[in-house]
Amino acid sequence: MNRLLKTIPVWALALLAGCHATVQHKVEPIHITLDVNLKVDRQLDNFFAFESEIEDEVLASEPDATGAKGGPSR
Repeated sequence: MNRLLKTIPVWALALLAGCHATVQHKVEPIHITLDVNLKVDRQLDNFFAFESEIEDEVLASEPDATGAKGGPSR
């Protein structure tokens, strides 16, 4: 009986030593394309550029608080 109590832990340790978990990760590169978004943004800025020109003209023609023309200084 004493001999059996000594061999069970040895066998259990031998069986558990062979079992280990391995985790493998695969790292894939990430490709980001920004030129499409920048091109659209640039086209929108060019398309709506006339609004800022009109706004500047309106501000230049309105009198400011002192009554002088020219609009607020930026």
